Amino acid sequence: MVYVRMGFRDLMRDIPVICTPDDHDVFQGNLWGGGGIARPSGTADSDDLMGFTQTVKMVNVVNTTQCSHLPDPYDPEHIEQGMKVWYTSLNYGRVSFAIVSGQGL
Repeated sequence: MVYVRMGFRDLMRDIPVICTPDDHDVFQGNLWGGGGIARPSGTADSDDLMGFTQTVKMVNVVNTTQCSHLPDPYDPEHIEQGMKVWYTSLNYGRVSFAIVSGQGL
């Protein structure tokens, strides 16, 4: 995510920006991991299957690194395999934003 911040730092300097992880930030090709479930054993190494290609530890590190600036999660209860969530809300001025976590997709 550092490359995004550096690439857009002049634009983001004076404009409110919310950055959240993308599937490619956890080396997932196209789909998120079905609520944190483990990828079924014996399946092909395909990014189009439900379940993360990386370990929960790796996904948690990425999410923590990229979402630590956000308010605390609405419900901090971990999902499958102990995966952390980061869905929350953010009030900026008189506007309330929903910030949605992608792990459940």
